[in-house]
Amino acid sequence: MIKFKKIKIDKQKNIFQNIQYLGKIYNLIKKYNNYLNDDYYSTYDLFEAIINLVIQTSPFFWVILQNEEFVGFVYLENLIGNKKHLHSAEIVTAFKRKFWGKTTKICAKKFITYCFKKLKFRKLKAVVFKENFRTEAILKSCKMELEAELKAETIKNKRLQDIKIYSIIRGKRK
Repeated sequence: MIKFKKIKIDKQKNIFQNIQYLGKIYNLIKKYNNYLNDDYYSTYDLFEAIINLVIQTSPFFWVILQNEEFVGFVYLENLIGNKKHLHSAEIVTAFKRKFWGKTTKICAKKFITYCFKKLKFRKLKAVVFKENFRTEAILKSCKMELEAELKAETIKNKRLQDIKIYSIIRGKRK
């Protein structure tokens, strides 16, 4: 059974909820940093960067568990809207390699449904580096459509890098 468990922080008290997963999140980001970030992402102190990421995205950061085993994580960033009406957000996720394929597709569909039904988002987006064809396949299986391809949008591995933006709009699913 797949579950999403929130990682969040009480910003006033600096108290983390579900802090026991931070090490697993760290290991996953360290392993797949090349697929998640460009050359501008500072990895000088990766653990501190992850703490800051959770703080900035709280309460929209979840670990994904299957039968209590850590599968990966997902978070929402670049939110548009306000406390009463969330309009759109960008999904960022990473999974342990052994869960790539069927599990990632199930998780993606379940999470998109959750964002539309429970959080009431109108639109969800995902930004993908051009060579990340596995993620593109998952996004397409969730009925996300290619919205744009931004040429030379960033630097990755010291070379200009294109990125693709996929999106899905609530009520417009095929």
